[in-house]
Amino acid sequence: MLKKLILDLLTFGTIGMLLLIALNCSNNNNVVNVVDKDFISGTVTFADSSFGSNSVGYYDVAVFSTWPPTGPPTSNDSLKISKVGGVYKADYKLSSVPNGTTYVVAVGWRRLTGGASPVMGIYGCDTAHVPASTCPLNPTKIQIVYDNGVSGVNFLTWADTTKKIF
Repeated sequence: MLKKLILDLLTFGTIGMLLLIALNCSNNNNVVNVVDKDFISGTVTFADSSFGSNSVGYYDVAVFSTWPPTGPPTSNDSLKISKVGGVYKADYKLSSVPNGTTYVVAVGWRRLTGGASPVMGIYGCDTAHVPASTCPLNPTKIQIVYDNGVSGVNFLTWADTTKKIF
């Protein structure tokens, strides 16, 4: 009886060890890389610190397929502004930007009550104003190619809404 018990324990122990080895050799340890695509990202740096009130509105970064804007943006998001080394900045990442079209990236001030947003900064033009510069009328465009995202789209913007570009 004791001999049978020992033999059963050895048999079950061996089977248990084989199962453990098999589980550890499975493909569960493969690393899956999720490719981020169809995005535009960068950092907006504010040229001043005269921010609008949060109770009135917020700063919004957006991409437009037509310029100057004639309708809603293709993609947009509110900016989370922080002070870094005495400078106000906001990192952004706009997702679901369709492939193959050229876009202008701009920052606006969105009133909580809605309506048109003044443009405060434009990628490639920063805080330039017409007529001192024609850049705001024909700014640098970004294009998503082969679904690859574009990063490093950094530019300056005004915080003070009285300095709006459009």
